[in-house]
Amino acid sequence: MTLKHTYECDVCGKVRKEANHWWIALPNPALGFYLQSWVGAEKQKMLDKDGILHLCGQECVHKCLDRFMTGMEENDGEGKTV
Repeated sequence: MTLKHTYECDVCGKVRKEANHWWIALPNPALGFYLQSWVGAEKQKMLDKDGILHLCGQECVHKCLDRFMTGMEENDGEGKTV
């Protein structure tokens, strides 16, 4: 019997199902906002890497990117307030 990992959206908490069109993101103030399709991330074994966010679709991707951009506006990327 194989154990299957359950993934939840890091923005809204929705549980991933097979037919969903999910994305992964890796927000990094120093390097930028990395976004990749679920299929590509799965092939590259990135789904469980440190810092990876699991996002259930375009709406949650947009919310995550907005939060990242707002954080970047509030500091200079090095933790210093602008």
